[in-house]
Amino acid sequence: MPAGGGARCSRVEPPPASEAPPGHLNLKRSSACTNVSLLNLTGDDSESTDDGAGRGAAPLSPPLPSGDPAWSEDDTDPPTPLDMVNSGLVRAKDSVTSLKERASRVNRRVQSLQSECSMLCDNLERRRREAEDLEEYCTQLQESCHKVSQSVEDAEIKTNALKKSSVLLEELEQAALETHARAETLSSNLRLAQDEALRAKTYVERVRLSPQ
Repeated sequence: MPAGGGARCSRVEPPPASEAPPGHLNLKRSSACTNVSLLNLTGDDSESTDDGAGRGAAPLSPPLPSGDPAWSEDDTDPPTPLDMVNSGLVRAKDSVTSLKERASRVNRRVQSLQSECSMLCDNLERRRREAEDLEEYCTQLQESCHKVSQSVEDAEIKTNALKKSSVLLEELEQAALETHARAETLSSNLRLAQDEALRAKTYVERVRLSPQ
């Protein structure tokens, strides 16, 4: 403090930008590292959340860059940790919104697949009932075929019996014809014998009546 009782404060000039104090540079580096750490943390959270949503989901798109221009060491006001946290929260919120949208799409797809599975189950049940009906119908057809086969066998047996009967009838008819022919021959012979007997009788009577 100078003599004379007058309190005068000398003005301290800030160092030029090219000669920034080491502490200021360290603060900038620390802020940049914090920003990178937040970005890595956000990326890790997005990847872990994406893995939990399902392997079939498409990978998350990288977070969009913020509208604020990138901070460089030449800027006079570096972003505060609160700004970087807010920016990370915004990106995390966007990621959560994107995950919700994808989860909604996955749920709709799951509902669609469940509906298709229900339709397939109904079709399978209907096909199963049709198969049972066909099996029952085939069983009835087999029984009918067995009955028809049995009827055919019976008809063949009857046909064979009729054939044998026909052969016997033919033999009997032939025998009857032969018997009839023999009867006619015997009848003819009998008539001839009767004629001979009649002639002999007539001759005998003539001889008896003739004068001696």
